[in-house]
Amino acid sequence: MSDQPRFRIWFERAIPSRYAPMLEGVATVVPDPSEADGIVAGSRVPYNADFFQKAPALQVVSRTGIGYGNIRVSDATARRIAVCNAPDGPTTSTAEHTIALIFAVTKKLKQCADSGHPLDPRSVDRRDETSDRRRKA
Repeated sequence: MSDQPRFRIWFERAIPSRYAPMLEGVATVVPDPSEADGIVAGSRVPYNADFFQKAPALQVVSRTGIGYGNIRVSDATARRIAVCNAPDGPTTSTAEHTIALIFAVTKKLKQCADSGHPLDPRSVDRRDETSDRRRKA
């Protein structure tokens, strides 16, 4: 068995350094997609017939996000290139972000931050009530 990694992978975005050790002995990161067996794709590059023609060894395009909007699946299929994605990848983080936004709105965190006061929603509410009373007087 060879010590050479079996796969050559091109990443649309730079691979975070903490993940690089996972590839040791398995894959080599290549600087150009034309050298790649596989691509870890984001959403910025259009993957179509023109792109695939320049990557003759390409076998798989793995999309890091939910959709295939920038990948012409029919062009990939015509070249026998597998296309996959991670549809459930951001599910938990999306839910967490939604809850955080709900808290931010209900606790008026933006108004607190803009006022320069400590992030105490009650101070915003009291100020608003005091202002309303002064306007009515």
